[in-house]
Amino acid sequence: MQRTTEMPCPRLFYALYLLLTSSLFAYADDFSKLPKCSTEKINSEDCAVFIDRKFPIIMPTFPMRPGKHIVVVLYDAFHFETVSLDPTTAQAFEGTDQGAGLVTSAIPNFKGFVGSTAVQGYDLALRDFAFVGPKEGAQLTAKQAADAKAAKAVQDELDKLRADLKAEAGVAATKVQKQIDDVTIIYAQLKEVQIAVPRPVKKDSEEEKRGLGVPRWTPKPWPYQGQNPDAKINQTIEYKKWRGTLLYELNGDDYDTVTLGPIPSDSAPTNAIGGITALQMTLPIPPKDASTLATCTVPSCVFDTTGFDTELPKAQAAINALTNEDDKKTLQAKLKKLTDQKTNILAGLLADTVSFTKVLADLQSYYWNISQWTGETDLTKIPLDSDKFSDEPMFLGRIPDPTSKDKSLIQYVAPYKALGRQITYSVNVVNQVATSSASVATTAQKTAIVTITALYADPHFEVSSGAFFSSLANRSFANVTTVSISPNGTPTPVNIKIVKTTTHPEVLPYVAANYRLFRERAWPDQRRFASYATLAVALNPYNTLPEFAGGLSFSWRSIMISPLYHLGHSTHLTQGEAPGQIYCVYGAPAGNDPPACASAPPTPVTKTYWTNAIALGIGVRIPNLFSSTNH
Repeated sequence: MQRTTEMPCPRLFYALYLLLTSSLFAYADDFSKLPKCSTEKINSEDCAVFIDRKFPIIMPTFPMRPGKHIVVVLYDAFHFETVSLDPTTAQAFEGTDQGAGLVTSAIPNFKGFVGSTAVQGYDLALRDFAFVGPKEGAQLTAKQAADAKAAKAVQDELDKLRADLKAEAGVAATKVQKQIDDVTIIYAQLKEVQIAVPRPVKKDSEEEKRGLGVPRWTPKPWPYQGQNPDAKINQTIEYKKWRGTLLYELNGDDYDTVTLGPIPSDSAPTNAIGGITALQMTLPIPPKDASTLATCTVPSCVFDTTGFDTELPKAQAAINALTNEDDKKTLQAKLKKLTDQKTNILAGLLADTVSFTKVLADLQSYYWNISQWTGETDLTKIPLDSDKFSDEPMFLGRIPDPTSKDKSLIQYVAPYKALGRQITYSVNVVNQVATSSASVATTAQKTAIVTITALYADPHFEVSSGAFFSSLANRSFANVTTVSISPNGTPTPVNIKIVKTTTHPEVLPYVAANYRLFRERAWPDQRRFASYATLAVALNPYNTLPEFAGGLSFSWRSIMISPLYHLGHSTHLTQGEAPGQIYCVYGAPAGNDPPACASAPPTPVTKTYWTNAIALGIGVRIPNLFSSTNH
């Protein structure tokens, strides 16, 4: 009977798929185990950059080994923002010409409320309207008394008109000012959530100062930076309190007192949008053209001048009936001033109509943005502290090596291998209070809180310069006259002999070519460490001859310590001469050996020769720098 077998490929495929996906998720969850990216050494493996949203700091360039990644992680993300990791620029750079370096070393805002905090023109109705008539006790004729009585009656009528105008203006001012006060508070709260962080702190604590004009009872959209680190604050609740307060203030939405607690303050604005909408129904209507005045619908007008308009013709008729021309002229001017004041008040209210129209549209936009953005997830659908505290990290993505991944094109489109590849990414945030989540954020609406620059280059060759201390001693030979001192202190020459002078250790300036042997490492303090194979050339200042050295070098940051094998020169006597040999003796008899000193003996004859020794070099490395300059 023939046996049949099923191909295990589908099961194997699913097993591999599950293994791959689980490893990817494990990687996303285990980024905290990655080493921190170093700014001093070349990062030879994937590393992580951790950013605190409340204290964003722009770091220097991260040197990276080609093909490795930077994992970007954000802590304390704000619930009213979306975050993205966006590329900005990528550029190829040439490295420093280390050969030339070797030779050179060897040869020595806020949108504000448009309007005023007081309704324009209201104060005009409060000016003094005292009538200047005859002095009290003056002797008047019958006609003068009659004229004065008539003028006084007209003045009383004007005073009544003025009082009516003042009362109506006060009613309008109170209603308009209430909305202005509410709008001012709301704009201060909206401004605070859009200002940059970190905020300056108070002089007596680490708690940050609130925004200008923000009431103390306003919930903070994020936990304050001076909080006790042991007292964890659920940032989701903090933002929800702020969001609930603003929705209550803007549109009168129900405040969830069960979850969020009581409303922060009884003095909080309530339904500012509804209040402005209702107020606009009572404000003057803009004129159709410049030849007409602003009008206000009666009886709903916030500035009701019905009584004023009814009594105005009566006052005009009474003025016309006066027989005293001076009184008529004076009172007519006062009546005109009252009508002008009415016109000015209407003009001021008309300005508020225009301002409130702009503000209403603005507040409606903010209300839409806040109501649609709950703050529980960002646009990447990553939960933010749904049931956790504010230090929950957010994985933003990995920064790759900016080289082509298409092997068939890499020889054409990839930068020349010797070039360093620099790429810059920005961590951008979009404030969802100021920007609708139902729109595509523009470049202007994105705020870069941090830029991350990575340089993909792994040069092995570097030069250094310094000096090394050699165990090889410098030797020199000279003729020296030996003297003796008589009892009376007089020196007397005795003989002339060869003396050797030894100087050690030798100190030689050098330049070196270094080839890095292994990957760069970092000490526990994150300082760079590397090891090199070193070849050095030195100029011996004692004999002005070139000498050589080779060995290993170990660098800490830019300092290099080099134990070296020194191939150098030494000096010895020739022609059978030796140190301590006596050339001649003063006062020796004829035929004596050594002979008597008759003249200066010849200088000792020396010869240099190659020899070896151990040396220790201390130098400074000249790192390979990458720039856009051609060398």
